[in-house]
Amino acid sequence: MDFGEKKYIRKYPNYKGIIPDGGMINCTLEIIREEGMQGLWVGYSACAARALIANLVMFAIYEPVCKKLKVRDEF
Repeated sequence: MDFGEKKYIRKYPNYKGIIPDGGMINCTLEIIREEGMQGLWVGYSACAARALIANLVMFAIYEPVCKKLKVRDEF
């Protein structure tokens, strides 16, 4: 529900990490009331693209770094 929190931050600029009026469930219900179910998915593609890029970079770098440092998984 990261999207819901970001929407809440935009709506209430004085937000300090605690949702005062009912919590995350109320925030989610408010988004559904105002924007419909599609409102929950607004911004998802940007977030998914960011996560994809971060994971691709991590996987591309992880193996070469492990080989260079000669680190072995011993699980």
